Amino acid sequence: VERFENVYQLRILPSIDENRRISGAILVFFDNSQLLRTEERLRLSEQRIRSIINSSPSLISLKDTMGRYVVVNTAFSDFFKK
Repeated sequence: VERFENVYQLRILPSIDENRRISGAILVFFDNSQLLRTEERLRLSEQRIRSIINSSPSLISLKDTMGRYVVVNTAFSDFFKK
């Protein structure tokens, strides 16, 4: 998970003078290191959960608010394919 040491995002914006001409540049640095580490942890956690769900012999499914299936495990899929 600690694959990222420091990751930065750079934004360059024009600096506009009173005559509406570009007179320079504004450089803004964002430290995205923690965000990327958190995203990596979340991805690994989701993989673990999906692996547990898919290896379960129980029929597992998840529907959205419209009643559509968004997740079904292997046992569920195999049972209803018959």
